[in-house]
Amino acid sequence: MTCFPVLRPRSKVRRVGVLTMLTALCVAVPAVAQTQLQQTMRHADDLNALYAAEAQKSELCKGYIGKVVTPTPFSALVQRLSPPPAKGEFETTAQYKARIAANAFSPPTGPVVVTVPVDRDFISYNADTSLMFIQVGAFGAGEFSDLVDVRITGDVTVPAGTPEGVRVPHGRSERLLRTYTARNGLGVAVKVSEFERQSTGFYFASPTLFSFAKRPDAPVLYVQAAPLQAPRLKQTLRVAVAFVPKAPYLFKGEFGSPVPTMRNPVSYENKLTIIYADPKCALALDPQGRVLAAVNAGS
Repeated sequence: MTCFPVLRPRSKVRRVGVLTMLTALCVAVPAVAQTQLQQTMRHADDLNALYAAEAQKSELCKGYIGKVVTPTPFSALVQRLSPPPAKGEFETTAQYKARIAANAFSPPTGPVVVTVPVDRDFISYNADTSLMFIQVGAFGAGEFSDLVDVRITGDVTVPAGTPEGVRVPHGRSERLLRTYTARNGLGVAVKVSEFERQSTGFYFASPTLFSFAKRPDAPVLYVQAAPLQAPRLKQTLRVAVAFVPKAPYLFKGEFGSPVPTMRNPVSYENKLTIIYADPKCALALDPQGRVLAAVNAGS
């Protein structure tokens, strides 16, 4: 049994300009039809939220649309945000000053744009409307992200007093450090591999990246695309976040993995680098860096 809200006049005499009361019309709906109806209603709610977000878009985000931007590489931004280490005990003053001069520490005061890995399973196209929708899951934000990467970025200790934030993984790379042969108590030999794994990501100072999106398939951006161009655009579209780095700028950490076993003869030295920032806008870019769509990011 499914109940639908129905508005009914409070008075049979005055039908114009009066308050109404809410009643319910309950009808029997087959299970399959009820599921479809619920999906349709959720989709309508998601679109209403998207259109409301479009109407509330900031001037900053509006200003990106149509412009060609050059995203900043993650590694280059980390270098800019890394303060020089203290003077070493065996380092002369002249050497220390030279090292300071060579250091590129210069935190940006305005927004920078950095692309994030896009999950194309969360990009969909509607041929009837010629609209391509980028869903919140495409950004891999927080609860909607790959669980392994979220767990890894979560291993960085955030200082006490830091505002609640959302973690967004950026990348992961591995390199082999060494291999060696180990034996268990019975003398059975196994080849063990040790890797160094570098994980990067963001800690955005906001409880969620998109306050209006409630589900991973909720659309947060949309792009007009003709049916002939849509297949290629879906494969080449990039997503990015415009944000302002926030002191202390970087959270770093290191941790090891469990001891290798016969069943899993692999160990990792994990090194994490997380950029701390205030998110401003989420962007959809074409391959040339032209901003096709933008929406407010953060709370």
